[in-house]
Amino acid sequence: MENESQPLVRVYLSVTGDFDPLNFSELVGLRADRTARRGERDGARVVPRCDSWDLEMAERRTWDMEGVVDDLLARLAGHEAQINAVTRAHDLGVVLRIVAYWNPAESSAPAVTLSVQQIACLARLGAFLDVDLYAS
Repeated sequence: MENESQPLVRVYLSVTGDFDPLNFSELVGLRADRTARRGERDGARVVPRCDSWDLEMAERRTWDMEGVVDDLLARLAGHEAQINAVTRAHDLGVVLRIVAYWNPAESSAPAVTLSVQQIACLARLGAFLDVDLYAS
């Protein structure tokens, strides 16, 4: 199947630090897809070392990393200033994470490119970019 040789991609925005994720949702006007509280075990998950608030896209097989990032940033549209203000006021970390898994026996490593508009949006958010590529 052609789709199977495409990398499995996960893109999410993560806010971390010492804060109440539910309160953060209220302050920025967005509901998180996933939250964690420092020291509280969530099932089989490792005990979190900090509080976190994540907005994520569903995993998908694609070569179009830029398109998946566009989909996530569209969910943030209109909330960039609030996210930046709250994260700066509370000294929180913000990172856009792009994670891709691919089979090197079936294809080459995926390329990750971001548009000028996407980079500008990350700057407005005060966000770092983290890209993890895993051969499986």
